[in-house]
Amino acid sequence: MSKYDSAWKEVIENLFEDFLQFFFPDIFADIDFSKGYEFLNKELSSIVKDNKIGKRFADELVKVFLKDGSEKWLLIHIEVQGYKETNFEERIFVYNYRIFDKYKKEVISLAILTDEDKNYRPNKYKIERWNFKCHVEFPLVKLIDYQDKIKELENDKNPFSLVVLAHLELIEAGKDDDKQFDAKLALIKMLLKKGFDKDSIKELLIFVDWILQLPEK
Repeated sequence: MSKYDSAWKEVIENLFEDFLQFFFPDIFADIDFSKGYEFLNKELSSIVKDNKIGKRFADELVKVFLKDGSEKWLLIHIEVQGYKETNFEERIFVYNYRIFDKYKKEVISLAILTDEDKNYRPNKYKIERWNFKCHVEFPLVKLIDYQDKIKELENDKNPFSLVVLAHLELIEAGKDDDKQFDAKLALIKMLLKKGFDKDSIKELLIFVDWILQLPEK
């Protein structure tokens, strides 16, 4: 899992605007990128280092500015497990609250799931007892939902269309080295045909190479 974790963190941090535009276009439209943005990985680590409710994966904390002049922090959870985690919603709730409690900043939690379970869609956490209610719901993206949109992904000019295609190819190829080789070659050819800029090509080549790792032979 560590190679997928590293690959996702790297591509998100280096192609952050493309990431938001592809997966969360409404959020992208509200952000004023001319004021820049900042990844707050040290702050996130200090908040969750003693957490007892599950492992951390490619989690990111990003400070952004909105077009209305306000400052927002986005807590982005990238779930790279290949199986269901029973306390995923609780973990997002706890991270969200801890960051808010320490910095008194509005925190927006987002989730990307790369597992293959079509029915596993944990996007809310709630407690209800007597007249007490606590309800948190967050945007959720499942990469396998793109399996019936291959042609759209192939024609999409956003770099994350190729990130999603690479993940779907990994699922399709499984542990078959020959299939992974064919998929990797096809993705690299597609990458060069899509007309991305030099920096995007570099980042996507690194991502594809990390998640489709082949035997030396």
